[in-house]
Amino acid sequence: MAEPLVLPHTIRGTGPHGVIALHGWFGDRDDYETVLAHSDGGRFTYAALDQRGYGAAAGIGGEYTTARVAADALALADHLG
Repeated sequence: MAEPLVLPHTIRGTGPHGVIALHGWFGDRDDYETVLAHSDGGRFTYAALDQRGYGAAAGIGGEYTTARVAADALALADHLG
């Protein structure tokens, strides 16, 4: 069985509590750069990912549904432990 696809993402912070940041329509993970620069990286680890069809994941195929977004976010969470 193939490993789940881990979409392009950026990690900010090193805290014990994990947060996955999902961008809105027509956005990408860079939308969170300003917010994450002022977030508590000592208490939280933030993972901002590019959803399929956006940013560095623009060329990645598959379904473009909320169910796929959720599955991709879970794959990232599993990947990050």
